[in-house]
Amino acid sequence: MNKILRSAAALALVLVLSLSLCAPAMAYEETEAAQKAKALHVLNLFQGNGSGYALEQPLTRMEALILLVRLSGNENEALYGTEEYTHPFTDAPTWENAENYLAYAYTTGLAQGVSADRFAPNDPADAQMFLTFVLRALGYTDSDQGTVWNNWESLARENNLLPDGSAADPFLRGDAVLVSYAALSANVQGTDSTLKDQLLEQKIFTDISWSTAEVLIGKQVTADSALIDILGALYAGAGDASVSPGALAVTEITSENLSYYFGVDSLPFTEGLACEPTFSSSPHSVCLLRLKDGADVEQAKKEIRENVNPYKWICVGVAEENIRVENIGNLILLVMDNNAPDAFTESFFALSE
Repeated sequence: MNKILRSAAALALVLVLSLSLCAPAMAYEETEAAQKAKALHVLNLFQGNGSGYALEQPLTRMEALILLVRLSGNENEALYGTEEYTHPFTDAPTWENAENYLAYAYTTGLAQGVSADRFAPNDPADAQMFLTFVLRALGYTDSDQGTVWNNWESLARENNLLPDGSAADPFLRGDAVLVSYAALSANVQGTDSTLKDQLLEQKIFTDISWSTAEVLIGKQVTADSALIDILGALYAGAGDASVSPGALAVTEITSENLSYYFGVDSLPFTEGLACEPTFSSSPHSVCLLRLKDGADVEQAKKEIRENVNPYKWICVGVAEENIRVENIGNLILLVMDNNAPDAFTESFFALSE
């Protein structure tokens, strides 16, 4: 993890999770918060419960801790790291992985309890507490000009982490969603990189996940857009019926790998992208190919249909009836998917509307 993020995050919850001061919270806009909650979910940064994202519920101290661990890029280390982490809290939640988050945060200095043996995981986290830890994660530290804790609101507004205006307590999960998503576009102190850039570099999420998230919050995409954005629109449109974008890898189509993805040795194309699962035992493929101007699109589609291999994966394959080859102008879509092939084609044709 980036040293700035690690040291900043370490300072953050030592301060804020041990305090329980009340501060004004934002009044989140319901539709926007719902869109961004789904986007953060695609990025593996926000989870719901059995009944949804529970945006109307207060954010708890435990939830604030988990969001910090995720935003700082340390969740895998907390859950699957080889080091042994412990904590002294007798009131730790009993659900799966709660002990791991608490032990990691306590051992690494990310969090302290409200007493020597109590963490108070279900107590509410207020706006001051949550924004302070986000600012610390962005690299802000105390200085001669004052502490981040005392200047949290002005610093948050400078970094576009807060909407105009504020409302009364409580600080809700919907508020935390808006702050968390805004933080991704904020620059980390002392660098030219945004938090999103650093999480991408750490492979916390992927380019296709980010493109999908942007579409979910309203980014407009057409058939003339960048291919990665078109892929994001297709996966956003396919929704829960599709493979999670986080489990996918995007590969540039070249003359050398054209045959593997499309089944043909040669086509007159200018660019292409293939999106397939990281593990080859999963039969799923969504590919885009933009042909050169004047190319025979129908002939290209015919060759692809006749030659593409739906059983190229290890011991698994896609049924013939679940293969789709479509086009908008000179942009060709190839879908091989047993679960929702039509959802991808519907999303594809929506690009031309």
